[in-house]
Amino acid sequence: MGALAPGWGDRSDGDRMGDITRGQAACLSVGYTSGQDVIVYSDRDIQAYENVLESGDLSMRVYLMQYISSAEHARKALKAAKKIDSALLRFGGWKLAMDGGCSAGTALMYDTSMTMSAG
Repeated sequence: MGALAPGWGDRSDGDRMGDITRGQAACLSVGYTSGQDVIVYSDRDIQAYENVLESGDLSMRVYLMQYISSAEHARKALKAAKKIDSALLRFGGWKLAMDGGCSAGTALMYDTSMTMSAG
């Protein structure tokens, strides 16, 4: 992470917690009381959510999933896993993308404007 947003991975733990509380404030201001962060990239980001919870500043329910990049990463993550399951914060598992995606430009696409003719 950081190739498209230089410095993103260099954020402090305080910056990460600030991102969470600002995002939460925006959600709560329009009536959302729960949300999902299903592409959490690092253990530090998960810890930031836990820190916001422990500080008493988490006011909405949040469901987390951590993005992992390989089967090896999955094995390591599973060995180090700890349960996060409070009334406001729940860790749901890991997300490993084996196929392509449109936003990443890795999905297989077909041009349906072309027609096949019998030959």
